[in-house]
Amino acid sequence: MTETHTTCAAYDQIAADYAAQAGRRDALAESRRRFAARLAAGARVLDVGCGPAHDTAALRELGLCAAGFDRSRGMLAQAAHPPSPALVTASEREFGTLPLLLGDMRCLPIRAGALDGLWACASFLHIPKRDAPAVLKELRRALRPGGVLFISVKRGRDERWIAHGAGGQRFFAFYQEDELDTLLAAAGFAVREGWLDADQLGRPEPWIVRLAE
Repeated sequence: MTETHTTCAAYDQIAADYAAQAGRRDALAESRRRFAARLAAGARVLDVGCGPAHDTAALRELGLCAAGFDRSRGMLAQAAHPPSPALVTASEREFGTLPLLLGDMRCLPIRAGALDGLWACASFLHIPKRDAPAVLKELRRALRPGGVLFISVKRGRDERWIAHGAGGQRFFAFYQEDELDTLLAAAGFAVREGWLDADQLGRPEPWIVRLAE
């Protein structure tokens, strides 16, 4: 089984516990505001690796036409916005009336240049580094010229499996700032803002955050 397959199975297993974590929306409020400030009202945004869609709902509250996208059926089933979302396959081509999509970020079910923004918060870090360049190029493919990418990863080195207390193993790729910036540039992105965020759960590794176009 691949790293992403095993990680997805873990998220299916821990979905209810993960969705119940308090404070995540508040912790990311400033990041979402800075992302939304670079987009027009009604901009088409995909929340890549949305989990229970907390950020998807918050981005919609900021006036964006946001849809959630995740590989984990368990996570999407926990989504609270709307209460009973319809799950669709990765072959779905239109998401204007659908708040949630099921699929793999390595092959987005979106036509080239269809999106104004991509929100990839704490999701790209589950992609093995050998696949990272191709995934970033896929994200760029889905964005219109001048479109905005938000991406956050954990600062650190190498890759490793980490067990979750509620069950399952998840795969993580850790980055240094210059390493992530080099990957973004190679995929055709220009970083416009960058900062470090402390981990809200008290873990030692901070988050590397980038806003790129």
